Amino acid sequence: MRSFLRLGVLIAVAMMLMAIPAMAQYDYYDEDYGYAQWYASINGGWAMAQGDLDDNFDDGFAAEGDLEYRFNENWTADGFIGWRNLAADDSGDDMDILNISVNGKYYFTPGEDTFWLRGGVGWYDPDTDGLDDEFGFNFGFGYLFSLGEDEVPGSGLKVGVDYHYVDWDDSGEWIEALVGWQFAW
Repeated sequence: MRSFLRLGVLIAVAMMLMAIPAMAQYDYYDEDYGYAQWYASINGGWAMAQGDLDDNFDDGFAAEGDLEYRFNENWTADGFIGWRNLAADDSGDDMDILNISVNGKYYFTPGEDTFWLRGGVGWYDPDTDGLDDEFGFNFGFGYLFSLGEDEVPGSGLKVGVDYHYVDWDDSGEWIEALVGWQFAW
């Protein structure tokens, strides 16, 4: 499993490094609204335990708050704080997992309805006995439904799916389906 973790971290770091040349290109400018350099969103949805984690826990609730800084019209640095609650199977306690992640994020057609990809690394803190805080990785994809021409580009309804992996003893992996509202300024 260590090689799987290394591969995930390598992919996440490579995605963030791809943003460096994009940072040097230019700032995105909208003639009507100027620069929208910052995005923030609040998201909620469903967390689905996978792999060995699925043996002891059922699906649960997930929530996160994101803050993004746009380097140009396609690339952002995305930081988020997430929380999820995985319900215990027949015995035991539910597991709450808190994480803080830093990602690179790519918007295919910014300022419009658009697909996006993100990937990064994070710190994961489970509240379950026997599992320590660990670093892991995440990657995801989604779609932003823009508010329209009369609003600041990048604001709208956001839907996405994220995969998280942490190399705990029993392997910690889960998938989240999230819906949220994104604001741009």
